[in-house]
Amino acid sequence: MENTKKFIMESNVISDEEFKKRASGTLSLITHTLSKSLGYYGSTTIIEDPIFGNVITKDGFTILKSLKFGMDDTISNTILKMIKDISQTLVMEVGDGSTSSIVTSNKLFEILEYYQANIETFSNLPKRIIMDKLHNLEKIITKELKNIAVPINEDNFDIISSIASVSNNNDDKAGNIIYEIYNKIGKDGFIYMEDTDADSDFFEITNGIETARGFIDNVYATKSNKMEAEYIEPKIILINGTLDKSDIDWFKDLLGNFYSTIKKPLVIVASHYAKEFSDFLKINKLNNSNAHFSLEMGVTTFNTDSKEVYEDLSIYLDTAILDKNDPDMFYKEIECFVKNDFQGKLLFNDRYLGGCEKVLMNTSTTQFIEGNASEEVIQSRVDSITNTIEYYEGLANKKDITSDLFKLNKRIGNLTSKVAKLYVSGSTETERSTRKYLLEDSIFACKSALNNGYISGGNLAIPKIINNVIMNSELSSEFDDIDMLLLDSIAISFEETYAQVLRNSNMFSNKAEIANIIDECEIGNKIYNLKTREFESDSETRIINSVMTDINIMKASFSIIGLLVTSNQYIQKMPTRMWQCYERISGVWKENCHKTGWRFEGNCKRNYCYG
Repeated sequence: MENTKKFIMESNVISDEEFKKRASGTLSLITHTLSKSLGYYGSTTIIEDPIFGNVITKDGFTILKSLKFGMDDTISNTILKMIKDISQTLVMEVGDGSTSSIVTSNKLFEILEYYQANIETFSNLPKRIIMDKLHNLEKIITKELKNIAVPINEDNFDIISSIASVSNNNDDKAGNIIYEIYNKIGKDGFIYMEDTDADSDFFEITNGIETARGFIDNVYATKSNKMEAEYIEPKIILINGTLDKSDIDWFKDLLGNFYSTIKKPLVIVASHYAKEFSDFLKINKLNNSNAHFSLEMGVTTFNTDSKEVYEDLSIYLDTAILDKNDPDMFYKEIECFVKNDFQGKLLFNDRYLGGCEKVLMNTSTTQFIEGNASEEVIQSRVDSITNTIEYYEGLANKKDITSDLFKLNKRIGNLTSKVAKLYVSGSTETERSTRKYLLEDSIFACKSALNNGYISGGNLAIPKIINNVIMNSELSSEFDDIDMLLLDSIAISFEETYAQVLRNSNMFSNKAEIANIIDECEIGNKIYNLKTREFESDSETRIINSVMTDINIMKASFSIIGLLVTSNQYIQKMPTRMWQCYERISGVWKENCHKTGWRFEGNCKRNYCYG
């Protein structure tokens, strides 16, 4: 027996071929791990955590977050992080679909790899064109999905319980309590959660304002999941304008004086932050955290194009707005943040420090709960807006006031929004934490459905749209062969997700049986209810979800595909060695390499490996 290992080169460049191989393996493993949790009969996963207690869950995103690869496997870890980031955005927007998007993207990736290897028109096609075509088809499919979405109104509001139940692993009890909450707070209200030692869940109603902007960087997250932040009784500064390099000096004084004097969390709201100023805040936050000093700071933005809406927020928080667009006034007013009296006490002007009971932030929203303004002040603002509405209604015959009335009524809705504090029960902290993730999924799903409408669930809405609508419309005449192949690929990929749901039930013995069920669902616009074991029409089924769930699953799948398909090489942080390894046994060269990155070349039986 003869063994040889010869050093060839050292580089941090991973080739297209090697990267695709590793990417495919990584995505397949993630898919295999998560797919078992899909659907009503999906199985649970035990996640080991010796510190906080083991977690038992069938929530796909919770499972995904727990996945790790070895420290040396930088390629798999990079791909995993990218998929986690894409899935996090999906969950924060619609509360569900992370597993479906990964299963769908894995199937689509397999199909595209096959096309590129076996279909000449595909193999010669630039990868960028493939992605451009996918995004063009995404727009067409999105438009058709929105056309069939059913809006939620007072006549069908009870449908919320079904949407909440489906997104919470078919927990009808959880679905009912979320329906009860939304029935009280309406579509403009929002829900946040607290732990309780009580035997069952319950909720309380308060008030608050929610904005569609979250913190500007995850460094401001205060929760262990790095996705959320909570600030109790913070002081809040509102600034109209961009904070830039010129503002660093006075703001540095403000931070030092504020935290030594007031000792409360500080929430900063501005129109925008220049990179220099954003970096200054981030470094300040990180340095203080490293020094074991808790610098509780939240940084978010506000769309200040609507001056009146920003003023509504300032009134609700009982604070004035610092306006950088009026430099003379601005620099005069900020002196109150940096001046001290003779005893060294800061002379803060409370006029520019608003507040509320609590601020909750994540990557996409900020919630201001129980603002400092009195009920009388808020009602006065509402009455003023109401008077403006009456004025516009008097112009109804003279101009189009639809947009104006919508904005004005939206402002009233913001100022009078109800907030539900949902107390989540559980016998242990781990159980409560797991249940909160599932309930959060339901809340996001319901909020999305209230704003955008709902469709039949099961991940078959997109195949139905492709096969029953798009392929039979005038649009089909504009598609070339590549478009048709891609449409078919998208449909097959979403069908794979529903097929996995059926497989997880263990009710079906072969592929043909599953294929027949999917065909009947698509041809007849039905869905197969695994609980009743009967087909239900899309118009009557309670297996439903927000239309944006399917749309965002499609977007997330295409994002994952884009990362993998368009990348033609990978640059590692650190170089690794490539060796030529081979072994001769009885005169025949054998594959012999314990490393995972080897490449086999031709009849010479030589293996190349990294490591």
